[in-house]
Amino acid sequence: MADCALLDQVLAADIDGLPSPAQLRSLRFAVPKTVFQSDLSPAVANAFTAALGRLSAAGAKISDLAMAEFAQAVDVNPRGALFSAEAYWWHRQRMKDGADKYDPRVIVWIRAGETVTAATYIDIIKLREQFIRTISAAAAPYDAMLMPTIPETAPTIAEAGKDDDTYISLNRRMLRNTGFVNLFDGCALSIPCHEPGTAPVGMMIAGTQGTDRKILAIGLAAEDVIRV
Repeated sequence: MADCALLDQVLAADIDGLPSPAQLRSLRFAVPKTVFQSDLSPAVANAFTAALGRLSAAGAKISDLAMAEFAQAVDVNPRGALFSAEAYWWHRQRMKDGADKYDPRVIVWIRAGETVTAATYIDIIKLREQFIRTISAAAAPYDAMLMPTIPETAPTIAEAGKDDDTYISLNRRMLRNTGFVNLFDGCALSIPCHEPGTAPVGMMIAGTQGTDRKILAIGLAAEDVIRV
């Protein structure tokens, strides 16, 4: 976490120095149930639950909440239309001149953005603005939100490359939780919380717009507690 905080300071050209670790006993965490904890693998669910227990034992106040507002994300960004439209705008000339240099599974996703109309894009932007306000209001009483970083431990290359349908399904599943944080324009970090010798599992500590320094301070305090 100290490395991440230092890198953030450099990228942000922040002359105020590194944030001080937060006091865990004064922190209030929300643990959203909607979306973020759907279909977790047993390994992820167990590691995440154990990490919550360690934070609680250290004095943090943890509240399990439905936070049903997150269910709106599917309507705000149907099939990733926002991201593919913006990716297509950025890559369209590069794809024209060098499509053969792209991963074929990635370029298919980017090209889907070509079919997103201007009217649809503007609709999505307006829906997203409201979504950001909604999530910010729901999260306001808490210092941060805690979620599993991804719902499953990493698949093998053989499993992920079995066929296109399997790849697409796994790709969507692995990007789900972090992608939703992007959608509400939040900030987040991930701290390993798995047992030594087992497949990596992360606990994501997420905040709303503009709370980057606060999330870093929380991460600096929580790292030694969360990690086994």
